[in-house]
Amino acid sequence: MINECNSDLTHKEIISEVARYFDKPENTVITEFRIPERRRADVLVVSNDGQITILECKQDYRPRDIQHSVLKYSLWCNKLYLVMNRVNAELHYEAVKSYWTPRRNVAYGIYAIDRLEMRLLMPAGSRQIAPEVRSVLDASIQKRVQRPLVR
Repeated sequence: MINECNSDLTHKEIISEVARYFDKPENTVITEFRIPERRRADVLVVSNDGQITILECKQDYRPRDIQHSVLKYSLWCNKLYLVMNRVNAELHYEAVKSYWTPRRNVAYGIYAIDRLEMRLLMPAGSRQIAPEVRSVLDASIQKRVQRPLVR
């Protein structure tokens, strides 16, 4: 049974909780990170080994937005996760999972979040970032964090 009282996080609260969840010594966490082509990742995580993960936070379930996010951000990261409030993630899990399109080299994972926990529903596949994209991304990240990235 789903407890809807704990799944009423706002978009900003979801971003804040996700950032807190990934804020560990081995990660650099940046919220609302601007990437080229006028895009903004809700949460970007760079691990000490240089892996870039984007977490796109969704308060509501809108199939078109989810498809758009998956295609929009997959170029800019090694791993992509959709983070949805727990009610929507559990109710629409099968539909959201079906957007995975390996033939386009797009793989993403799904997290469910509420006021009590953040839970991995589906792990993300990993992909390589094109070298020319990675150099642009690294420069933007270094400007934002004001220190060199460890890789």
